[in-house]
Amino acid sequence: MDWGRTKFILILTFLILNLIFAFQLWVVPSFFDSDMFISRQQIDARVADLRSKNISISAQIPRRLAHRQMLTLAPPDFESRDIVHSIFGSFVQSRRTRYDLYTSSQGEIRVYRDGRVEYAVAPRETTETTPASALETARTFMEKGPGLPDDARHLRTFETEPGIYLVEFGQYWQRKHVPVSYLRFLVDGQGVLNMEYYWVQIGELVGENVLVIPSTGALMVAADYLPGRSEITDLYLSWFSRPLMAEEWRVPAVWVVETESEVLYINAYSGDLEDRYLFQAGNILEDVE
Repeated sequence: MDWGRTKFILILTFLILNLIFAFQLWVVPSFFDSDMFISRQQIDARVADLRSKNISISAQIPRRLAHRQMLTLAPPDFESRDIVHSIFGSFVQSRRTRYDLYTSSQGEIRVYRDGRVEYAVAPRETTETTPASALETARTFMEKGPGLPDDARHLRTFETEPGIYLVEFGQYWQRKHVPVSYLRFLVDGQGVLNMEYYWVQIGELVGENVLVIPSTGALMVAADYLPGRSEITDLYLSWFSRPLMAEEWRVPAVWVVETESEVLYINAYSGDLEDRYLFQAGNILEDVE
C-alpha cells in the first residue's frame, strides 16, 4: 500500500469536508436565508402596483435586504476667488447676504455661503448643438477653468430644449455614486449658458449599521410621487443631503429612484421623501417638506 498517497487523500478529504461545513455554517445562512431576501412574489406584486399607475420599470430590483451606516461630509474645499479668476480673469466683487457676487463682461458668478457656485453667461442668442459637442464643451470649460474633480464621472446628457443640453457630472466614492455633490451645465452651440457646482469632501461611515427599508418599499413611496407614463430606469442605495452650512455633518442612506426625467431620494431608514430633482428644471425642487 502506498501510505504517502493514502495519507494525502485522507488529508485532502478532511479539508474538503471542513470547507463544506464552513460553507454551510457561514455562507449559506448569509446568502440564502429567505428572511434576508425579498420574495419573487413581493417583487411581482410591487411591479403590478406600478403598472396600475401607468409606471414601468426597466431597472433591476435589488432583492437582498441591506444594512447601511450614515456618511460624514464636509463642505467644499476651495478658494472662491480662485474659481472666479479661472473663469473670468478680471471681475468686480460685491457681497450680498447669502452669497458673494462676481461680475464681468462674460456674465456673473454667485458663490454661496454653503459652498455652492452658480455661473450664468451674459444674455445672448442661443444656438443649437449636439449631445457629444455639449459634453465636450462642458469638459473643456472645467479643464480651462477650475478643473474637473478627480472623483467626477459623467452621469447624463439631457436635452432640455431643441439643441440645448443639460450635462451632468456626479461624485463617486468607493465605486458608488453619492448624489450630494453635483456639477451641471446648460450648453448650447456657443458654449456654457450656466453652471451649478457643489462638491463636498466625503469622510467616513459612522454610527450603527441599520437595516434599511427594502427596495420594494422605496418603489411604493416613489409610486406616490411619479407621474403616469414614467419609466424607472435605475434603483440603488446611496447617501443624500442638501447643502448645509456646517464644518461636518452626517447624511442618511437613501434609495435613489431614477426615471427618464427626474430622480427621487427616499430616506432608506424612514421611507420619507428627502428630495426630488427634475432634469428639465436643472435644480432641486423646493416643494418637498
